[in-house]
Amino acid sequence: MEDILTMIANFGFPIVVSAYLLVRIEGNGPSADAAGAVPIPELMKRAYRRRFSSAYKLRILREADGLSRPGEIGALLRREGLYSSHLSVWRRQRDEGTREALSRPRGRKPADPPSSRRWRSCAGGSPAPSRSLPWPVG
Repeated sequence: MEDILTMIANFGFPIVVSAYLLVRIEGNGPSADAAGAVPIPELMKRAYRRRFSSAYKLRILREADGLSRPGEIGALLRREGLYSSHLSVWRRQRDEGTREALSRPRGRKPADPPSSRRWRSCAGGSPAPSRSLPWPVG
């Protein structure tokens, strides 16, 4: 411990900073856990991107669309820990999804897509398309 104090004193740090570092190194501070380790805020866990399910997005959008008084949407966003840009993006996704769902043709899907017919005809005995190669084969 004296080595640490000597090293700190040689660098010329103020006393407050050296006492802070000593508490950090020794682990006797108020935020020390049972093992004596003190978490360093600069080395916290890696941040991760939040993922929201479609059911959650729809629930929040329905709730936000039902609010009419000033400040209610802000209160909802604060309560859920969201930003207004989330609502904008989710509304756009909802509208695009609805448009996409409505533009699909109704009824059964075709039994045999055209792309699979081409492969079936090649595998069924007809020769594969001939290509000339830039090098001799054989």
